[in-house]
Amino acid sequence: GNKSAALTALLESRIRTAVSPLEGALTDEFFTTVSSRVQDALPEVVPASYEYVERTLALEGDLTSAMRQMPSEDFEQVLHPVFQEDEWILCLLGAVLGGIAGACQVP
Repeated sequence: GNKSAALTALLESRIRTAVSPLEGALTDEFFTTVSSRVQDALPEVVPASYEYVERTLALEGDLTSAMRQMPSEDFEQVLHPVFQEDEWILCLLGAVLGGIAGACQVP
């Protein structure tokens, strides 16, 4: 894509850092070849790493536990930004439904 040049530069930089003790013995062609091979392997390697990362970090369990211990006011502050953009729609919908429910109760 349009960021492949940036990814290539990043990979080559990281590879150079990792093998810096051998810097004088390695050619630019070596870094280009290794970077290319890493890029070719990424589509296969990255999806395979998801399960490992989820298991290792165990974020879901930690977040669930932390949110259950959270006071309701703090929990609301976590969720509020998610709904803030569409809050006016929720309020309008609540008013309309409330009006309909009220109208249904009047004989």
